[in-house]
Amino acid sequence: MPTQTPQGEDSMEQTQQMQTLLEIKAELGELAKLDFDLKEPLQVLNTHADSLKEEVEANITHALREVNIHSKRLLSMHLYRALAYQDIITNIKGEVLFYGDVYMQGLSVNNNTGSGRANGAVFSRVPLPCDIEFIEVFGGHTTFYALPKEGNFLYVWGSNVEGSAGVGNTTALTLPVRVDFPARVLKVCCGTSESNAKQSAIALLENGLVYVCGSNTIGELGVGNTLPLSAWTQNPHLSDIQDIFLCSNGNAGMFMAIDNEGALYVCGHNQQGACGNGANANLTLPFKLSFNQKVKLAKASITASNAHYCTAMIVLEDGSVRGAGYALENNLSQSAVGNINIFTTLLDERGEPLSGIVDIFPASIGGTALALDCDGNLYAWGRGAFGYGNDNTAVNAKAAIVLENVESVQHWDRANTRVVAKIKDSQTLLAFGFNTDGALGIGNVLNTRIWQQVPLPPAFKQYKLQCFGAEAHLVVIADNEIYACGTTRDGSLKYTTPTLQKQ
Repeated sequence: MPTQTPQGEDSMEQTQQMQTLLEIKAELGELAKLDFDLKEPLQVLNTHADSLKEEVEANITHALREVNIHSKRLLSMHLYRALAYQDIITNIKGEVLFYGDVYMQGLSVNNNTGSGRANGAVFSRVPLPCDIEFIEVFGGHTTFYALPKEGNFLYVWGSNVEGSAGVGNTTALTLPVRVDFPARVLKVCCGTSESNAKQSAIALLENGLVYVCGSNTIGELGVGNTLPLSAWTQNPHLSDIQDIFLCSNGNAGMFMAIDNEGALYVCGHNQQGACGNGANANLTLPFKLSFNQKVKLAKASITASNAHYCTAMIVLEDGSVRGAGYALENNLSQSAVGNINIFTTLLDERGEPLSGIVDIFPASIGGTALALDCDGNLYAWGRGAFGYGNDNTAVNAKAAIVLENVESVQHWDRANTRVVAKIKDSQTLLAFGFNTDGALGIGNVLNTRIWQQVPLPPAFKQYKLQCFGAEAHLVVIADNEIYACGTTRDGSLKYTTPTLQKQ
């Protein structure tokens, strides 16, 4: 049998090596093909990963929305020597999930807390029914009105002067009492009622009807006489109403309403022509005024003096402003030798009509008026006894921009003008005006004509300049706590302070 020579063995080994190399090359080729073919599966996997990521983020967002955050909110009340807030539960976006108890601190005379307690710097729960959610509380000084989330009724309490609670009598209500209406109540107006013997109240219903009760000294309830009403009574002269406003100091008031067509109705105090109907006699019936465009907003200012000076302003659909009434201190942003009893277009300091206005803050004798436009520019004008927010030391100024980038404003319209403004997208409050009681929260008790920054506690959320006559408190919610400043009276604050302190 022949044997292989060493040379033959080398040849066979080389052949095997070549075969192995060819196999490796083939495998690499297949792998190269496989790598190329993975592009589509990788794209599918990436798309699926993105979808999973979105699903995870959505689940996290949903979970966060379900997180219940206990918080507080300030209420729409004209309080005298008192503070108030409501417990609420919100989600992560700040949307209210549940409205809880209402608490009040301070003056308890006239049963205005509804809790029968004595004055004191301790918050007490208003004993409203625990099985009903109340979304707002209106009122001040003497009588209060709690608006439910659902249902055709209000709960009322307080001293019930001249029947302002609308329960059919004038007996003080030490506990909240239910009053029923034919439709859901949307809004209640009651003015500042600086007289402790008088208060007027006006309620707007969801069906566009208006109900009134309380003081009616000069016909501000618009029912055709000057007699007080102790029961909620439908004003038969108003229908299809979409908004209401009442400026009242208790002894005198002016009522304004806007209907669904944009027409304005006015009645009540008109001695300076603030009703804008071309006359100067008080109106006991609503007087209808139509303009060349819809009225979007109506407000008025009335002083607590014996003469009850009154100035009214309206915003039309195009953002222009018209005003009527007391005008001797450039209250309507123009020089006037007498009061104006028809609604006149308000001009700025250059003689151009104010435009793009979204909110107005009228002021009568001795006060400073304001207007805020859609770009956040704040205009000021009027007597300016405590300034305009700038270095203008003149009096009777015309409308000029005094602050920019403004988000919202709180304003007191009387001779002791106070103004607080929040700057957009910031934790900044600025204030100017009357401050001998430290109520502006700027750290001193000096009146200031120019804007001063308010030192705020961390996590500032909500604010309110709460004024009543010559007295005031700046109140804020920060880190779910109530902070306030000013001079303590009847337990309104824990102690007198010119900076915001926890209550």
